[in-house]
Amino acid sequence: MQSEGLHANVPEGAGSPGQSLLVRDHVRREDTELLVENPINRYFINWSMLPGLKKNEDGSLTIYIQKDSPGKEKESNWLPAPDGPIYVAMRLYWPKEEALNGKWQPSAVTPAR
Repeated sequence: MQSEGLHANVPEGAGSPGQSLLVRDHVRREDTELLVENPINRYFINWSMLPGLKKNEDGSLTIYIQKDSPGKEKESNWLPAPDGPIYVAMRLYWPKEEALNGKWQPSAVTPAR
């Protein structure tokens, strides 16, 4: 996926499908599989960070996965991405039954509009 701008929208009350943390992170695909340095030293967003993230009016939250800051008011929800193609990974530790049987589905990562 290109890093010009991707969004992950998490509905209100989505809850954690794992008994530990849920992580969305990204790495460069072309030249390394290591995390890439960024200006705010953030390499993942997990459930324990939710209280510090800004919610939308409807209670959902949007994670901004992009190279440039989405603006000061949205920066708490920013997962910086490098230039060029990236991939987004989600790791789920000690998954609950609903994650294993398919009743829970992760939020989609979509191109920014």
